[in-house]
Amino acid sequence: MAPPPIEPSTEGSGGAAAEEDPVGDLDPIPRVRVPAAPGPAPDCLVAPAAFFARERPAAAPLAPTAALVALVGWFFAGRLAGAGGVGGATARPSLVEGESGVPGESFIAPIVSAGWGNGKRPRRRAPGQRAAFLGAHPRAGPTTGAAPGRPQLASLTMSIARVGIVGSGIMGSGIAETAAVSGFEVVLRSRSQSTADATIAALEKSLNRQIEKGKKTEAERDEALARVAATSDLSALKDVDLVIESVVENLAVKKELFNELDRITGDHTILATNTSTLPVIELAMQTGRPDKVCGIHFFNPAPVMSLVEVVRPLTASPDTIAAARQFAEACGKTPVEVKDQAGFIVNALLFPYLNNAVRLYEQGVASIDDIDTAMKGGCGFPMGPFALLDLVGLDTSVAILDALYDEFRDPNYAAVPLLRRMVAAEQLGRKSGQGFLDYRK
Repeated sequence: MAPPPIEPSTEGSGGAAAEEDPVGDLDPIPRVRVPAAPGPAPDCLVAPAAFFARERPAAAPLAPTAALVALVGWFFAGRLAGAGGVGGATARPSLVEGESGVPGESFIAPIVSAGWGNGKRPRRRAPGQRAAFLGAHPRAGPTTGAAPGRPQLASLTMSIARVGIVGSGIMGSGIAETAAVSGFEVVLRSRSQSTADATIAALEKSLNRQIEKGKKTEAERDEALARVAATSDLSALKDVDLVIESVVENLAVKKELFNELDRITGDHTILATNTSTLPVIELAMQTGRPDKVCGIHFFNPAPVMSLVEVVRPLTASPDTIAAARQFAEACGKTPVEVKDQAGFIVNALLFPYLNNAVRLYEQGVASIDDIDTAMKGGCGFPMGPFALLDLVGLDTSVAILDALYDEFRDPNYAAVPLLRRMVAAEQLGRKSGQGFLDYRK
């Protein structure tokens, strides 16, 4: 028997039913409605024959575009789930939600928003707006809800009010700024008091630039600065609820640090790493609380980039991962959950591309400027591969490629010799003043 006709619905296209998407400017996605029948809604995924055999009222045919979005999303969700996808799901999500039979916007919308994005950057929200999205400000106690149309996080008390940041480099200071602006109290630990104080000065300078651009007020700047305390004493983190480590990408250094953090901090404290590549499980096993260790990977520059990878090692509890996701969302970010594997999502895809760009240059295929121009003009990238390598840092890039190669032994991850020679010559990119491009002018 042919599938029953499905009636198009304009819900979500405007009016009271069109809720604001918490990620950003998501164009309304047309919902499709399966006409309801008496009794419980059928599970068309478990028993498709019974579903299609049921008699249903006649209705207009489904709009082809809406049908394609719904069915393709359903199909690929099953493929991902069968491969042990996010959350360890083992079956496709239902095409229908609730008694009304409205297809899963909570399933389709986040994919469209994060994957295609419609070319718009996610809107930044003031702390009060983000708190309303989460159900409560992070410092105000229980958080139980999520915005309409978004996946529901695990129910737990949002107890993160004070955040410790270890490391005052570009990433550490950026995460500190992001957390402070979002309403969290921040304790920033640097190796010396002089560098800690310099980080506070840099934070104030960054906020002043935002005032000049009309993005912040002087009152908001002063409130954010008042929430940040800088120190060189690691024991100052003893009372925080979450620690995010952002020190050098060296596994031995991070292991020693996590062992010390485990000794200093309270039993309730979540210990997170901002590593972009290293195995989180090895850091977790340096502590007596492996269930409270995870990865919270921000991208550079942290105040601007909307994505956060929440890395789930084998030992992490569901509550730890849910709290990490909630923290990222409270900071106005879009979290994606990924298993503990070298490179996670972004770097596993990005660094073979960067490495091959250097290979093309080394082989004399094209100049640095022409390769950068080609990727900007041909692919619409905001910057070319060489400008991006210089921004990341060539030493960091080689470290990431080495970690990827060590885990997968894929030749695509083997750093091109020219990269190693430039690191040996201390031509590291922007931070040293010279890399593939010259920044000393």
